[in-house]
Amino acid sequence: MTKLKCPKMKFKIAKDGLPIIVFFVLLTILSAFLYRPVGIIFLILLSFCVFFFRDPEREITKGENIVLAPADGKVVAIQQIQESKISNEPVNRISIFLSIFDVHINRAPVDGEVIYLEYSKGRFLDARNPKASEVNENNFMVLSHKGTKIAVRQIAGKIARRVICKCNKSDKLKIGERIGMIKFGSRTDLFLPMNAEINSKIGDMVKAGITIMGKLS
Repeated sequence: MTKLKCPKMKFKIAKDGLPIIVFFVLLTILSAFLYRPVGIIFLILLSFCVFFFRDPEREITKGENIVLAPADGKVVAIQQIQESKISNEPVNRISIFLSIFDVHINRAPVDGEVIYLEYSKGRFLDARNPKASEVNENNFMVLSHKGTKIAVRQIAGKIARRVICKCNKSDKLKIGERIGMIKFGSRTDLFLPMNAEINSKIGDMVKAGITIMGKLS
């Protein structure tokens, strides 16, 4: 990660956002020389990009058999579904919508080994659309935690057109570890077994690596 230092704080920017930020820096400088009002517009856009790609350090919540939020945002759905990539039995899917104002870094919900990883091309429906999980471009990851399968799906939205996953199959992840990000508004689904205790409800605002979404039995 790239660090920008100031006297009293440390500010981090996600590496994947640097090309976009540099692009807007150049546009801001060029337009400031050519026509200042346009330069001000690009400066505002530059400031937003720096804000959007922030990557704050977090003190990861600790606890036995807990499942943490994989993303910042609002819980918009909790459903029982059939997902053959995880189990022959139904599982609970908790959907988190990320607005453009949320931190977009995704984190591992549990300690575990990546046993399945699949990227799928697709459409770009609004991430709040119930069909987005099935038809939108997404990255699907299954973690094995003490023999229990927990899954995360990163879903591109109407604005978000890029899903970034930093993991590979067989990687061993620590709870709260960064696993990737989705650019500019999106959705992240968390899949839990039916016997897991769910501590979240629709409307809750959650934070990746901090909020306890559930507990495994």
